[in-house]
Amino acid sequence: METTNMEETDQGIDEFLPEETGQFLRHIPEEVISKVLSGLPIKSLCRFKCVCKSWKSLISDPKFSLITSRGRERAIFWDERTPSFYSLDRDLVLEKLPSPLEKIPDCANQECLFLGSCDGLLLFRVSDTVLLWNPSTRCCRRLFNLNLMAKDYVVEASGLCFDESIREYVVILALFGGRRGDRRIVLSASLSTKIHKRICFPYEICYLANSGISVNGNLHWIIQERKGDPQLIIYFDAKASRFSKLPMPKYNVGDSTHIFGLGVLDGCLSMSRFGNIWNQEHANEILIMREYGVEESWTTLCCLPFKVVGGLGWLGWLPPLFYTKKNKEVLVTNGVHVSVFDLRDKSLRDIHLPKLPNFYQCHMYLESLQKVHPLNPDESMGKEKEKLVICKD
Repeated sequence: METTNMEETDQGIDEFLPEETGQFLRHIPEEVISKVLSGLPIKSLCRFKCVCKSWKSLISDPKFSLITSRGRERAIFWDERTPSFYSLDRDLVLEKLPSPLEKIPDCANQECLFLGSCDGLLLFRVSDTVLLWNPSTRCCRRLFNLNLMAKDYVVEASGLCFDESIREYVVILALFGGRRGDRRIVLSASLSTKIHKRICFPYEICYLANSGISVNGNLHWIIQERKGDPQLIIYFDAKASRFSKLPMPKYNVGDSTHIFGLGVLDGCLSMSRFGNIWNQEHANEILIMREYGVEESWTTLCCLPFKVVGGLGWLGWLPPLFYTKKNKEVLVTNGVHVSVFDLRDKSLRDIHLPKLPNFYQCHMYLESLQKVHPLNPDESMGKEKEKLVICKD
């Protein structure tokens, strides 16, 4: 099990602090320290874990990590030409990230595919290898080999979520294929125990979206049960270990039921769909579910005009990645352009990112201190153990 970790060392240095400094720190209320630290950059927090044991304990607390992730949305881009990862913040500043693939054998210079994200952790695959990465702490870990785990199957959909019942992150994989080529199975894989279990998938479908969106502790995908039917949103409740349908927004006459994608905007589930076919100004509608699970809370955030791209025709916009620092603007992409839409004057302007190609993969993640724990030696799963969970017809 290979792990790369670029976090600062977390060894306490209390004994190296001057006595008067230590006395001063011990008399500051923890809530004051927490408020001050929560406004600092993630890189600084990684270093400040070394100040003293109490700061290390505070910064390492998962609750503190969730507090510091608010307002730290970023977009990550994968440039397959270089290959390189780039991160764009809410100030629209582009930064090249150290690639985790260079440290992991057989992964360097391979194509990357994002599979999902949760609490600042990114799940992606390189060839048949699935990896977990925190871009903020530069920590990455190889999870498992898909070819060994599910031979003769391809990944149809995937996602990463936190299971409150076991206090653990789990990977959800929807696999299609098998020796007959027509079988669909869904697996849940715990990151700590490496136990894979089958989950009942109660739908007969002809379409299932690829990367699951984590909101309110659940994973969400787009499905279509039969050709010509409206597209729907389903979610996986990790605690109950079951799939259900999410209430959809009401449709008006002329509204299309085609969904371009799902996303998260300011903690709410968002959706981009083909708008009203009779109104070109509402060709691409962005909706937000203000109150999770409540049908009436679906609200139209904005409507975007389609863009014509040479050789590709009209391209629809994906859900906004995040609000910019101005708060009245959202960052959007259609797979070719990266643009900012102003919610006040309804204007759309392209962002020039010369380091990125015309075509790229893009995903939203949060800056966070969530750890990517390596497995203990007695829990590690080599090829021999992985073969035990190969799915057979």
